[in-house]
Amino acid sequence: MLTIPATGTPHHIDLTHGTLAREHISRALKFYSRLFLKRSSMSWSQVTTFALEYHPYLSQNFTQYVQEMEGVAEGAGVTYTDILALNVRTEIAFGAFSDGCTALSWKGKGEGNSLLGQNWDWDPE
Repeated sequence: MLTIPATGTPHHIDLTHGTLAREHISRALKFYSRLFLKRSSMSWSQVTTFALEYHPYLSQNFTQYVQEMEGVAEGAGVTYTDILALNVRTEIAFGAFSDGCTALSWKGKGEGNSLLGQNWDWDPE
């Protein structure tokens, strides 16, 4: 599992996340682009356009998440809509295919001792 140590402002943390995970994010974008085309007959352009339908709700109710995705996108050198689409991939494809993941979090004692992780372990590719 990729470990990304990051400190600072939320923007700096997300920028660091995107920068250090750039290769992983690029692979995820390629994988999901192929998967959506194969399983849902949607081009990546169609996927990101559809993902934007979630933006007004997220922007109004979860501003911090939008800012985090913007920082990750900036660090990874991709668009906000690319990162948004990765985050709402299941909602976009609901019913078209099933996926799954494993997530964990741990809050340690003291400031800065928290961990958050996720993998997409449902498909070996």
